Amino acid sequence: MLDIHHTHWGKERILNTKKLVVGIFPSFLKQIGLSTLLVLSAYYSFTQRNLWEPAYTNISVNDGLPSSEVYYVHEDRKGHMWFCTDHGVVKYDGFRLHLFDKSKGLPDNVIFKIYEDELGRVWFFAYNGTLAYYSPKEDRIIPYKYNNELAKLNHGDFNTIKDFLVDKENNVYYSGVYRSAKIDAKGRVKDLEMKGFRTYTDIRGTWFFWGSLKWEMLKSRKICLVPAKGKEKYYTHFEAVITCNLERINERDYLLVNDWVIDMDNLTNRAKFEGITGMYDVGGELWISTLFGAYRYKKQKGLDLTKPDACYLKNQQITSITKDHEGGYWFSTLDDGVYYTPNLEIVHWIPSNARNQNTIYCINGIKKEVYYASSFGYYNLRSGVQILEKKGGIHAIGVWDNKLVLLNNLVDKGINPFIKESWGYQLDGFAGWSVNKQGDFYGLYITLLKVDKQTKKHEVIIGGREVYNPKKYVPHFFKTLVHDDKGRMYAGSSTGLFKVNNKEFEKVKLPPDFSRVTITGLAFHKDWGVVIATKSKGLFFLKDGKVVRRIQLEDGLLSNQLNTLHIDKDGKIYVGTNKGVSKITKSKTNSISIVNLTKLTGLVSSEVNCIYTNKDGVYIGTRSGITLVPDSYVWNAGSFLGQIQIQSVFADGKQLANFRDGMEFNASQKVIRFLLQTTNYKSLRTQPYRYRFRNTDPWSAGNNGELILINPSFESYELEIQYENEVGLWSAPYILSRFSISPPFYSTWWFTGLIVLVILVVSFLFFRNRITVIHRRNKVQRDMELLEQKALLAQMNPHFIFNALNSIQSFLLYNENDLAERYLLKLSKLIRLTLTNSRETEISIQKEIDSLQMYLELEQMRFKNRFEFYFEISLSKEELNKFIPPMLIQPFAENAILHGFKGLEKGGRIDLNFKQINDVKLIVEVVDNGVGYIRSNPNVKDPGHKSYGTQITSERLSLFKERYQSEFDFSIESLKDENGNPKGTKVVISIPILVRD
Repeated sequence: MLDIHHTHWGKERILNTKKLVVGIFPSFLKQIGLSTLLVLSAYYSFTQRNLWEPAYTNISVNDGLPSSEVYYVHEDRKGHMWFCTDHGVVKYDGFRLHLFDKSKGLPDNVIFKIYEDELGRVWFFAYNGTLAYYSPKEDRIIPYKYNNELAKLNHGDFNTIKDFLVDKENNVYYSGVYRSAKIDAKGRVKDLEMKGFRTYTDIRGTWFFWGSLKWEMLKSRKICLVPAKGKEKYYTHFEAVITCNLERINERDYLLVNDWVIDMDNLTNRAKFEGITGMYDVGGELWISTLFGAYRYKKQKGLDLTKPDACYLKNQQITSITKDHEGGYWFSTLDDGVYYTPNLEIVHWIPSNARNQNTIYCINGIKKEVYYASSFGYYNLRSGVQILEKKGGIHAIGVWDNKLVLLNNLVDKGINPFIKESWGYQLDGFAGWSVNKQGDFYGLYITLLKVDKQTKKHEVIIGGREVYNPKKYVPHFFKTLVHDDKGRMYAGSSTGLFKVNNKEFEKVKLPPDFSRVTITGLAFHKDWGVVIATKSKGLFFLKDGKVVRRIQLEDGLLSNQLNTLHIDKDGKIYVGTNKGVSKITKSKTNSISIVNLTKLTGLVSSEVNCIYTNKDGVYIGTRSGITLVPDSYVWNAGSFLGQIQIQSVFADGKQLANFRDGMEFNASQKVIRFLLQTTNYKSLRTQPYRYRFRNTDPWSAGNNGELILINPSFESYELEIQYENEVGLWSAPYILSRFSISPPFYSTWWFTGLIVLVILVVSFLFFRNRITVIHRRNKVQRDMELLEQKALLAQMNPHFIFNALNSIQSFLLYNENDLAERYLLKLSKLIRLTLTNSRETEISIQKEIDSLQMYLELEQMRFKNRFEFYFEISLSKEELNKFIPPMLIQPFAENAILHGFKGLEKGGRIDLNFKQINDVKLIVEVVDNGVGYIRSNPNVKDPGHKSYGTQITSERLSLFKERYQSEFDFSIESLKDENGNPKGTKVVISIPILVRD
């Protein structure tokens, strides 16, 4: 059980780091003797020797921590990191820090300990002795509901010497200052028996501490271990037990008592640590945290507590250590937040804090000794001794005949360009170098130099003037040189690859895309020939003058822009870039494997300038010092375990409490925001990823852990993502979430179906109505035709024909042959005109007048001029050519003759007035001076005649109304004199003007 708060300086917890240190050291200095000083002296000697440290990332208040004072660090089972501070607790999801404090449910802002129970709840132990837990399902802090009982147990005492444990039945075991008890799920309190000494009880594999600090127990020196099975084990300390902690690591128990760490299986194996703050089981290893760093014991078998394997963060006040699922280590501190390193194997060393001193230009070695060049000269890495001073310019370290060959600007100083030294040679004018099979040393920059192995004499093979001869070459600066297995020599410059042939530089013909590439490194590989590193085209291999292979970004390199190249004795190829180091190995089947190392996996800097290997491992020179990758380090391709997942979802700014896969969003949502979380802490909150919401969308890039979908369409989505891991490789795409946007009601299938149904019903009703109208129209047409026939028959009724024939006979009997002839002629014209008009649906007003006049003339002749008729026409010629239905006026004129003039022998008069057309209607008045309207004069009877013409005309007008959708109408008015006696009848007929097709 990881337990920081059992470590205690004095009776009270000192929250402020400065108060802690000031309060400790006066009494500390009084109590320590010479032996303690010797221990400290040995300690500082150890720290001086151990100059190499892993590369750390510091998470501080600048990154979102609420305070620099962090007491505890813990990784939960979902991979989230938790930090306890004096200003709340922080959850780190790989992209961002989430703060929980009193405003979000914590009972106190000062949190000392985190404990994860069997149900996955993360419990927090506050300074005031109360508890709360984080519920992953609800994503919130929930205070322990029986905190009031805890307050009774500790009497409100603010003291760090407390402990608690929670089992899966929700039983809380609590050890306070005055009492220790068990609180069950219903809040019932049961005191644990006090034995007068400290007790550790094994509860489900976890040691639970209990034992009060009452005054009578302050001098107690006894500790009891109560295992789940077996006998109790007792230990008596040589001084009063103030603070203690117990860890079981690989079935071995270690006890921390005050400042001592004791092996309970071998009590003689013990060590004292000044400023100790805790003891931890970190991945099966024992770790001790102190105010002077963290001590590590790698192996448990044969562990000697007086000899830690290493001390990390020696200048930091460490409060806790944990190891995450990726193998990364986390250190909480009292005054500087949290430190993280992806591993402890890869270490680095920074020469100096001076400007430019940290940049390493080249590294080489002889046997166990390693040498490097910085801005101020050449140094022995192990001893730190400067071998040769050199400021600025180009640096080069060659190895020839087990001695160093160092570049120095000797010509500028007026000194011989080749000088022998005790450690090797100074040689001017080279940047790239190589040794041929005969053992001769060649150096090249502007000129090609040779140092003979036997004579040790220096000579110029190709001079600078020849290199700069504009007739032969573009001016070159050659920075790399190599010999192949056949003695051929190749040189690389910023304009391409050259072969040295007969003391001349001959341009090597390469594929077009390599013709003017910058060469940054040359080396010879026994299987692949000359290996060539370039500034923009990656790596390629030249064998017998031909390019036989290429390795580039798409094959797994971190970059195509290579800074340096190195091949070790086993044929492994290392290339340095501004993104890290790629290691290339060849299998027996000639296939290649590429693994990468970046700042995210342990490099102190991603900008790599040089690489060197020996038995220790790989030395990597960067702009921030030297990184050593030990030979025991396992290079791998990184982890691809679906590291990125959804942390929370917001719709229009409101967090969704129950987001689930396959969820349907409301159609009104305009902005959907996904916050991501990652378990890849090596990415340092900037893990690159690509995503798309549909497989038809282009990929979008991001690294801040936030995806936003704006104005989504009403359809289904598959949020797909892929990410770059810590070594620069991309994962396969995978579905992060499936969801859909529900369309508005007017876009749903049921609404569409309803609309279609309504359209069908309306169409059905419309067409049915249309068919009904057509049927009615056809019926009206048939009725019209029938009525027109009846009208014709009415006009040409047998009485009329009979009377006409009688009139003709009468004319002939009285020898009125001329009248008979005229009458017969008019009758024939009338019959012909009536038949013609009856075949037309509309006739002109003029034709209606002509027909009516001809009919009245015949009737006037038949009745011996009993009446007269007059036409008053107030219409223009254009208006007379407009159309109306035929034979509408004649029945009213006939009715006036037959009924209005009945009983009159003479003096009858009919006036037919064709009024002016108003509102596209023709107004016709038929006025007679007869006996008046029969219905208004009941004393006038005509039982022998029934007016069929007027009745038919009324029916016709009703049909015309329906057919033409216009008002056809007539009115009959009985005229009276001043005495109220009938003096005639007036019929007003309203006929709409028709538009003829």
